Amino acid sequence: MKTIKLCFLLLFVLFAVQQKLFAEISENSFSVKKVEIKISDVITIDSTAKWYLNFERLKNSVVYSNKIISMGLYGGMICINPKNMAVDLVFTKKINTDFYTNIICRQDTLFAEKFGEVFYLNPDTVWTKYNLKLPVKFFEILYEDDHYIFYPSGFGEWGSDLFIYDKYLQCTKGLRVSDCPQAVIKQKDKYLISGGSWSGVVSSELYSLKDLDKLKVLVEGNSTASLEKLKKLWVRSVGSEKLDYSYSQNFIQSLKLFDSGISSTIFKQDSTLYLLKQKLYSTQCASVINLNSDKQIKLDSTNFKYLNTAHQFGKNTIISCTNIKSSFLFINSDTIYNISYSTNKSWEREKEFRSNINHFFFSIRGDTIKSNLITKYNYDNSNNRHVISLNYDFNKNTKIIYLINGYDYSNAEFHIIQNGIKHNLKIKSKYNFLGYCFKYHGSDFLYFQNSGNVEHKYGLIEILDINRFIRNYCY
Repeated sequence: MKTIKLCFLLLFVLFAVQQKLFAEISENSFSVKKVEIKISDVITIDSTAKWYLNFERLKNSVVYSNKIISMGLYGGMICINPKNMAVDLVFTKKINTDFYTNIICRQDTLFAEKFGEVFYLNPDTVWTKYNLKLPVKFFEILYEDDHYIFYPSGFGEWGSDLFIYDKYLQCTKGLRVSDCPQAVIKQKDKYLISGGSWSGVVSSELYSLKDLDKLKVLVEGNSTASLEKLKKLWVRSVGSEKLDYSYSQNFIQSLKLFDSGISSTIFKQDSTLYLLKQKLYSTQCASVINLNSDKQIKLDSTNFKYLNTAHQFGKNTIISCTNIKSSFLFINSDTIYNISYSTNKSWEREKEFRSNINHFFFSIRGDTIKSNLITKYNYDNSNNRHVISLNYDFNKNTKIIYLINGYDYSNAEFHIIQNGIKHNLKIKSKYNFLGYCFKYHGSDFLYFQNSGNVEHKYGLIEILDINRFIRNYCY
């Protein structure tokens, strides 16, 4: 009888231990679901133009009003319902009313950029101009609370700067850091920050930052003059004040410095802090570390490659994945959704019609200029530059005139001339220029190229109605 009782007791203890073990695993585990969503990559804007969106790479993904919204590399948005991971066609149409080329969700409000101006989506789902000016990189905000706004400025292998805007004092402070900040989480009296670098050797680090009130003020105020001073700091212009690395270390407490080849970022679910890390150049799977208990959870058969910025949206987190085409991570409760988009790659259609292309982009070999649209060329000896004029005809009454000095595409001028009247295009930015155009099936196509790997915008646009196009997108 005693033996039977002992056996029952032993079984009960084993069952209890097993239940506790399963409970711990359940509380500290994540399941990974890979989701590929088929989307349309062409939108029509007000019967004026078709925009061919590039979702091979993503500019940003956010959570807004319980919806996932992603923006393609050159602009344009897609809305996903996370309940069934299907495209919300109605909401997608409502928000794609113009050439919006940047998005961010800030304090539960969706913001977008159009032609250098900021708009927000009002309660009636209408884009409304946002007039409050903040001296920050608005669409690169990593974290914001009632007191501070954090945003980075990365310089590749030359390190990064972390800027902090103090809302109370209306001033900007900053730190020199080795890896570009990609996630910020507040912890009582300090901020936990993860950073990463992909230039040359991949590296990542985790550190805490405190005593922000003691940081040196770089720029006072939020006026236009203050913003101009900050812009010089953002690009480390000659003559601007330099951030001191040794000074920065007085405020940073290093928590983890990973070996080279480790990509990582932090996120928070409920009250638990986690670090997601990936060993690159190996067959090892990604893993999640519970920073509260230091327990490590391996994610079987999962490889996320380059982990980048992490943003919290209530109980949800979105982590972007650099160099993984259209992939990003959506974390909800204990599930990590590895989401990617598949398209018809309509944005590449200009490659199919290269025989029709009229290049504005040209090459200079000595005194030889190669372009089939040049109407005027001369060399300005006094300023040591090439001055070139090119044109492209839409029809008998409408053409494009393109003026450029040497290789400086950021200062190139292009105008649409209709019935002798010159119109300036709104579709232009510092790092984008009109690369070439072509006709196909009676339509005119404009393709905007990028002069660096930053601020990609516009891409391929088909003009459906040149008169409406001039009215809406010229001044």
